[in-house]
Amino acid sequence: MGNSNPTISLDKVTETVRALVKEISSQLDPKLLESFKLALPKEESETGRAILEQLIKNFELARDKKLPYCQDTGACVVFAEIGENARFDREGLLEAINQGVAAGYQEGFLRKSIVKDPLQDRTNTGTNTPAMIQAEIVPGDKLKLSVMAKGGGCENMSTFKSLPPSAGVEGVKKFVLETVINSGGNPCPPIFLGIGIGGDFEKCAILAKKALFREIGERNPNPFYANLEMQILELVNKSGVGPMGLGGRVTCLDVFIEAFPCHIASLPVAINVECHAHRTKTVMLEGELPEEDTAESVIATTADLSSQETLSQIERLIQSGLNRDEILRQTAFVLQQNFPKYGWVGFYLMDGEELVLGPYLGLPSPHTRIKLDSGICGAAAREGKTVLVNDVSQDSRYLACSLDTKSEIVVPIWKEGKIVGEIDIDSDKLAAFDGRDRELLEGVSAVLSKMF
Repeated sequence: MGNSNPTISLDKVTETVRALVKEISSQLDPKLLESFKLALPKEESETGRAILEQLIKNFELARDKKLPYCQDTGACVVFAEIGENARFDREGLLEAINQGVAAGYQEGFLRKSIVKDPLQDRTNTGTNTPAMIQAEIVPGDKLKLSVMAKGGGCENMSTFKSLPPSAGVEGVKKFVLETVINSGGNPCPPIFLGIGIGGDFEKCAILAKKALFREIGERNPNPFYANLEMQILELVNKSGVGPMGLGGRVTCLDVFIEAFPCHIASLPVAINVECHAHRTKTVMLEGELPEEDTAESVIATTADLSSQETLSQIERLIQSGLNRDEILRQTAFVLQQNFPKYGWVGFYLMDGEELVLGPYLGLPSPHTRIKLDSGICGAAAREGKTVLVNDVSQDSRYLACSLDTKSEIVVPIWKEGKIVGEIDIDSDKLAAFDGRDRELLEGVSAVLSKMF
């Protein structure tokens, strides 16, 4: 028997970062889209509303076509929170992260924006590395990776000031407001603000950047700072800067504050200004047992936990108040992100004796209407059951959509004894789906049926 202690593979670190870098360039947080839509009726400026509508359209195009949301695909910022009991399979964590960044930017055809030296040699490194890595030792045995694509325009507006302690809360508010007004349209508002308060010079700046990894709408757990976040948000949105700096009421979408003890003579404040793209994602990596010690039960438990979280996410979408099409789009997003083997993810809706293509993520499908006597989707509807195909090239029912598709699963959505739609998922891997996928997707179907 080998070493039975779980270890984190650095190859997995590289692969995770590679995937995240590509993902965040186009597959932005659905909460960002919700923020744009909630901001639209609040904006009184006609120009401002037009800009917000363009941001919504840009979000949807990037998401659906898997193209970068912005041409400035940013410097790559990585916060690595390393459990003090975490074990790695070899040395080289920072190198593994940078390898993932380089691979992701190359494979994703993303613009490289890092130069070799700030003064002596401003030649592009050609890899978008080195990444801006912040490592922190934390309790536990896991590795938490938070990745951000940070554009130059908004980063250039970020700033620091050491206020006198007597400046207090009002001094902090004044500094933030002045920063936003002076920034104007340079950071491409509506912006997000990460604010660090306390610590010393470098700690304060790190707090401000780290604050931006909180989820949109997530308040500081300290009620005092949670309230201050909302006060600053309201204050900034009264500045009149507006979308893209062209005037209006929607200048900022959210404010995140992180605080830390500081010297008696100091009140350090750092402001990290983030553009409206807000491209971030956080994942947690756990150690794995060596292959000879890995039991089927461990694999099954991991899959079960992932499935439970997926169902919980979709339940929250159902309760969000979004319209049905948007819930289906975001469900497709959740499935793709939680299960990388899921390629094309879409929904067909019943219309008489036909299935009509609804929201989807992936390449456009030529099959926008499918008769019930045609295709694998038609078979699932006719037979009233899940259809799983391990190799579509060997199934005469398959309606070709992409040369990359190797396997497919179709799950009916039932409502009051009738099929109202279907979940259709393709994969570029043979035999990609098994009983666990069937159980998960039938659970998703049951959750989605609530909104029909």
